[in-house]
Amino acid sequence: MPEQPHHAPRAAAHGAPTGDSAGWRHVHRLTPVLRGGAGLLAALGAVVVILFQNLQSVLEDLVVEGLGGPGRDTSGFGVFRLLPTLIREHPIITLAVIGVLLVVLAVIIVCLWLSWRFTRFRIDSTGVYLRTGVLARRERSASHDRVQSVDISLPFIPRLLGLASLVFDVAGGSDSDITISYLKRSQAEALREEILGHLRSGRREGIPAHPQSPAHQQDTARAQGTAADAEVPGTSVGTATSATAPTPPDGHAPSTVPSDVPTAPLGQRLLTRRAQELQSHAAATVDDLSASLRDLLAPYRLNPTAGEEGRLLRVPFHRLLGSALLSTTVLVSAVFVVGLLAGIVVVGIFVSPRALVTTVFAVIPGVLALVGVLRSEMGLANFTVALTQDGLRVSHGLASTTNRIIPLDRIQAVKLRQPLLWRTAGWWRAEFTIASEGSDGDTQQNVLLPVGSVDDVMLMLGLCLPDPRPHGTDARSLVLAGMLGPAAGGPEAQVAEPFYRGRPRSSRWVDPVTWKRNAHALTGTLSLIRSGRLSRVLEFVPHARVQALTLSEGPVQRRLGVSTIALHISPGPIAPHFVHLPTAEAQHLFHQHAHVTRAARIELDAHTQGSTPERKASS
Repeated sequence: MPEQPHHAPRAAAHGAPTGDSAGWRHVHRLTPVLRGGAGLLAALGAVVVILFQNLQSVLEDLVVEGLGGPGRDTSGFGVFRLLPTLIREHPIITLAVIGVLLVVLAVIIVCLWLSWRFTRFRIDSTGVYLRTGVLARRERSASHDRVQSVDISLPFIPRLLGLASLVFDVAGGSDSDITISYLKRSQAEALREEILGHLRSGRREGIPAHPQSPAHQQDTARAQGTAADAEVPGTSVGTATSATAPTPPDGHAPSTVPSDVPTAPLGQRLLTRRAQELQSHAAATVDDLSASLRDLLAPYRLNPTAGEEGRLLRVPFHRLLGSALLSTTVLVSAVFVVGLLAGIVVVGIFVSPRALVTTVFAVIPGVLALVGVLRSEMGLANFTVALTQDGLRVSHGLASTTNRIIPLDRIQAVKLRQPLLWRTAGWWRAEFTIASEGSDGDTQQNVLLPVGSVDDVMLMLGLCLPDPRPHGTDARSLVLAGMLGPAAGGPEAQVAEPFYRGRPRSSRWVDPVTWKRNAHALTGTLSLIRSGRLSRVLEFVPHARVQALTLSEGPVQRRLGVSTIALHISPGPIAPHFVHLPTAEAQHLFHQHAHVTRAARIELDAHTQGSTPERKASS
């Protein structure tokens, strides 16, 4: 039986048309070859090579008289010399071999054709549907309000043939994603624009991303009436739901955020105001967009310039290569390989040259690790960021290219990281968690900026996060204090350092390396969490994206009088915590922050659901 889609409305799944006339379309005819047929043909080629290597001895047994005696042909061309004799002396065997090869080839062609014939997709006003399988059939589908983003992937060989894949990032984790491979590149771009058009229509109409159940509505009313108190035992774990309304079953926040919401990302406000202008590429529009960016990002004191097609920045290849070579993993792998090579030379000189043959294989793991890390980083080559009417368009890749749209209203948290050897160059890396993604191991999908300067990462922060609204300082100074700390931050960071709450001296027993740097700051819309010593880390969590809080303390923490608060957001590479706070302060912050985040979610949900027609029109 076909697999029932778990992330699409049931009515849409049962009501989908079943014929090609109802809108079902086929992928490109080369898809089976590029996806699975290439591996099958490679395996067949390996079998042919093995048979060819042993074919000469078989032919000599059949037509030994063709060699004029029992001798063996050692010239390497015995197979070709024996084929005419085999055909002449044993025509039935020759025809049988040819027949078997033709049958095998026909079976492969039929299997590839059936795979293509039963792979179909449909995109309409309700959602995206994909059917695959010949014997065991499977159907996957997703309604438009579940689609977080639409990416175009261009692997190396399909790109040479003018083909591309459409990857639909669907709420519910990486297992829910839908990939349509392969299509002509022009067709893939047209289909992505069609899907994004449906998403824009949903935003303009103010359709909620997730329908409310009666229980959801009751909890919302109760939250608006009073802030529920969370019970916190003195030495155990307590949990408080900080969201206004309960989290939907998939654990993701609503997706449609109008521009007038104070908790909306600054970039989303700009997109809403200038959605039509971003469709054109006139010089006047580009200049106007640059001016709007400077006004919008004034809290960070930036002077950005928008290029053609809304391009904001591009990471130079030499910078990406330098950052890869200075990464800890690459350096450890390089030291390992160099050490092994030195050991092999010593063994070859002082022990026996023959030992080189066996010891050289010890270098292979280190070389593979080094190549793997460099290959992963080179996948982010040609990294460019552009502002479009649908969000940030990110493009990267060297041999294989990926074009991705990051919807700004889906971003749950952002993390900045600076390895030790990047400090001299002043480079930082920015990652993010989006509402639909789980920990699927694909680190490239969560990269907001692979490497950039302080101004580069602040540009991305300003677009992806709401206005910080700090009290008593400015946003740039607050962020610099979190990035660099009190010692290396300079005058700007030192001004904002008093706004960070550090950790007690007793926490050095459970965190001896980073306890001096561990700190957090709270603004009107964000939590900033600073950590790391050798590798500096700064996390940004909007209050409206926190789904729950957990207060915990282990036996060692209880002895030291400290506790930890976990901020629960959508699953991803960022797991924010307020670590090792004094117990009394942690309990107070726990209740206070639960109220703050609940209020932020109320504000966000009220605007998202469009309480009045005027609100819907303005969004």
